[in-house]
Formats: sequence, structure tokens, C-alpha cells
Amino acid sequence: MSPNYELKWSPIADISLAKASQLGGDHLTSLARAWRERREQMAKDGLLGEFETRLRREVAIETGLIERLYQFDRGVTITLVEQGIHSALIPHDAGQKPEVIVAMVRDAEAALESLFAIASGKRPLTTSVIHELHAAVTRSQPTTLKLIQLGDQQWFEDRPFLKGCYKETPNSVLLADGRLHEYCPVLHVPTEMEQLLRWHAEHEQQGLAPVVSAAWLHHRFTQIHPYEDGNGRVARLLASVVLIKADWFPLVMTSDRNESYRAALLAADLGDLAPLVSVFTTAIEAGFLRALGIAPAVTSPLPVEQVIESVKRRLQARKANLRVQWNRAKTMADVLATRATAALADLGHRLATIDASIRVGANDDTQYRAKNDDEAAANFNHWQIGQGAKRLGYFANPQLFHRWALLQLKASTRCEVMVSLHGVGREFTGQLVASMLFYRREEDQGSSRAVGVVPTTFSHLLISYEDDEAELGKRFKSWFDEGLATALAAWQSTL
Repeated sequence: MSPNYELKWSPIADISLAKASQLGGDHLTSLARAWRERREQMAKDGLLGEFETRLRREVAIETGLIERLYQFDRGVTITLVEQGIHSALIPHDAGQKPEVIVAMVRDAEAALESLFAIASGKRPLTTSVIHELHAAVTRSQPTTLKLIQLGDQQWFEDRPFLKGCYKETPNSVLLADGRLHEYCPVLHVPTEMEQLLRWHAEHEQQGLAPVVSAAWLHHRFTQIHPYEDGNGRVARLLASVVLIKADWFPLVMTSDRNESYRAALLAADLGDLAPLVSVFTTAIEAGFLRALGIAPAVTSPLPVEQVIESVKRRLQARKANLRVQWNRAKTMADVLATRATAALADLGHRLATIDASIRVGANDDTQYRAKNDDEAAANFNHWQIGQGAKRLGYFANPQLFHRWALLQLKASTRCEVMVSLHGVGREFTGQLVASMLFYRREEDQGSSRAVGVVPTTFSHLLISYEDDEAELGKRFKSWFDEGLATALAAWQSTL
């Protein structure tokens, strides 16, 4: 009896220049420029080394979390990133002994170090180099879960596995519903890997957008699945090589994006790479925004004269660049805030006609400022913005800039949908962020407080002073519609 397939293996396919150009990624270029400027400043201030150490720790930790090699919450990750990889900081219910987790994370860090030599061109990307990466990233993992079949019986057991060399037995996945997700047969693995590297070299010569090239390389590698275990970790390392060459960050795929990441990989299996490019774009943007927020907070003792020189350079850079960047980013954000106000007001009118029990209100920052003093207006809604930013992993700074639009929905409970456009990072770098939040209002001793604040989209919307206005408008509409659908579903659940 032939198996029922979720996916039947077929040889990997190239991507055409025309298709790659349709998948986009161009708007990341301006953010990359902002990061390069910040990185140069950090290098001058003597802060870059510590920041890069923390970044490598985060990438190394998250790659094990997303593969479920161990499990703990975001708070533990942040502590390990800031204080170092120590077994005393790891909870004992993380799925492995803390000492084993430390060894696994350090293996991943060591593999990351190798990427920079590859990305610099000192070592070409070859099958032997990929074998080395696989051996390095799996060094402290003693076993993998293998499907054992004996006659009509089958079960899973922890067994040792090959490291640094291709699989010798099939590693297709049997799903819980009995379907088979088939990977490349053992016999074809060497040929497929050589073809993968040939096409990747051609992509570099053709100048594919880094995010598209990284997504393609990652997916085609996972299609082949050349190793018994560790394929996901190696795939993300290969994607990171592409991003590092572009002067971006290693790929940080956090565990909270695991569902969308797995769904995007399946879509790519079925021929659509766009969802994976989108997931990678979101992860790259989040990495840049974390860096813009974290970088100035990294501290290092500096001589007084060096501090004075650093302040001088920073002020000179602000005078030269800030006004133009600020005015353009602010103008585009103002346009989007006006669109959000109009769209929420229109939605409110439509909802109000459904039933007399639904009471609807709309408000925005311009109306609020007209009725309240400057201090109250300057601080209004900041708490919700901060809560949403924590969920999405960046540092919100409404003190730099803040526009908002609000829809109030009162039925059995009082709920609000808020679109906020605000600053990001410790100081202005030409980038602003939009977020959409949903929460309830509860009465508390004569006043109301926001509870259950959640973002209604999986990511922020990035606004850069170098954005094309028409393209930004399209991204805003797609982002806004996605968030609004989620917000209305959340509101419906309260009725």
C-alpha cells in the first residue's frame, strides 16, 4: 500500500530573476543603512564588541528553542543574553540538564563564529564547510529521535546520529495523521547539494535581494534535508551567511514566530516562497529595531576625553542629518495617522448600525490635544504602547514621536482598538514604527484601566525616512487590514 503524502519529494528548483524581483525586500535597504551608521558610531565609542557578543548569544539560544531542544520563556532568554550563558540561570524544567543546554548554546555560538569567515569571503561556501557547520552545531547533542520500524510495528527511540556527514538512511517525517512528508532520498543528496551551491553562487552574481536569496537557500536546503538531524539549525546558519554578507544581522527566528515560520516553509514546499520571504523580512526588521533600541544601552567604561569626543560626533551627525530625516519620516507618519483615523471612524459607523446595544466612539491624538493640557496629551496611551512593544520585541519611544487613532467598542464589555505611530530606540535614527493593539477597559475605583493588551499583528510596521511613499502606503494597507481583522475577531469573542 503506497503512503499518503503531505508532500512527495521532488528535486529542488531555481528561482528566476523576474520572480525574485517580485518578492521584494527593497525597503529593508534603508533600515540597513541606519544600522550601518549606528554600528560605525558604536565602534568609535568602543561598544560594538559587547553588543555583537549579546547578539550571538540570542541567535544561539533561539535556534535551540525553535527546534525544541529545550524550552524556557523569553525572560530567561533575556537574562542569558545580558548576563552570559551560565547553567545557574537556566531553569531545571527546561527539558534538558542546564549543563547540556549550556553546551548546546555554546556549540551554536561557535558555529556562528564560522559564518563571519564564510561571509567575508575568506572561505567559500562548499559542502565540506557545510559539513563543518553541522558537526559544530550538533556537537553536544548526543542523540536524535528516530522512527524504528520492525514488521508492522513502529516506535520512536533516542539513537546516536551522524554528525558532519550526509544521512545514510531516509529521514522523511511521518505525521501524527499518518501522512508522510518526504525529503530527498539518500542516493540523490550529494547531487542536490552540489546543485544548491551552484545556483546560490549564480544568485550572488545576479544580485538577488538578500532576504529573497536567504529564504530560497534556507528552503531548498530544508527540502533536501541532507542530515539525520540539525537541518533546521544549519538552514538558518546558511540564511545568516547571506544576511551577514549584506551587512545585516544573522537570522534570529524567535520561538514565538515558530507557527508562522513552519507554515511558510510548507507554503514554499508547495511552490510559494513569498510567505517565507515575509517571515524573514519580519525577523530581520525586528532584529534591526532591537539593535537600534539596545545599542545605546550597552555600557562600557570610557575615558572622559573619549566620552566628550563621542558626544561631539553624535551632535555633529544630528545637525547634519536629523532635520531632513525627521521631517520626511514625520510627514509620512502623519499621512498614515490620518488614514488610520478615517478608517477606524468609518468602521465605527458601520458597526453602530448592526445593533442598538453596540455603542461606538472614535478619537485620535489631535482631538485629545484640543481638549487636554500638553502634559496629559504627551503621556496618553504610553503604557499600552510599551506593553505592545514588549510583545513584539522592540523598544518603543513615544517621547520622540507619537500619533494615534482609537476605536472604542462598548457592548457587554468595553474594548478598544488603537493604531499608534511612534518612535523606536533610544534616539531618532530616521525610523518610526506603527503598531495596532487590542485591549479591554475595566473600571478601577472610579477610573478605567487597560487590561489584556495584545498586538493584533505578528509584527510592527516600519516607517523609514527613505521609504517610497506609494510602496509604504501599500504595506500600510496590507498591515492595517490584517490587524483590523484580528482585532474584530478578538472583540467578537467578548460578546
